[in-house]
Amino acid sequence: MSSVSSRPESLARWLLAFLLGGVVIAGALVLGFRAWLDAPLNLSRPVTVELPPGGNLRGLLSDLRARGVLMHPLLLRAHLRLEGKANKVRAGEYSLEPGITARGVIRKLLAGDVVRSEEHTSELQSPCNLVCRLLLEKK
Repeated sequence: MSSVSSRPESLARWLLAFLLGGVVIAGALVLGFRAWLDAPLNLSRPVTVELPPGGNLRGLLSDLRARGVLMHPLLLRAHLRLEGKANKVRAGEYSLEPGITARGVIRKLLAGDVVRSEEHTSELQSPCNLVCRLLLEKK
C-alpha cells in the first residue's frame, strides 16, 4: 500500500517542480526582454529613418533590421501590439542617435519626435507653394 500512496505524492511533486520551473523560465524571459529594451542599439553614428504617411511599423522596423540597427524587429513590434500602441506611431522622419535604446525608439515613434513631419514636407513641395515661394523670392 505504501507504493500506491506515494504515487500521488510523487506526481504532485513533479507537477509542482514543473510549474515552478515554468515560472522561473517565464521570469527570466521577462527580465531578458526588459534588459533588451533598455540596451543601446547598434549605432555608431546618427541614423535617419522614415515612416511615410500610410506606412506601417513593420516596414520601418524591417528597415532598421536591414541597416543592422535593430536585431529583433518582431519583438519590438509584438511588444507594441501587446501594449495596444502599434497603430499609434506617427509618420515622419526620425533621427536615431548613438546610445538610443529600443524603448527610446518606441518613445520617439509614439510622441512623433520627428526631424520633419511628412505633412510639412508635402506642404512645402506642393506646386502652389513652390510657385508662391518663387514669386516671393523674386521680390
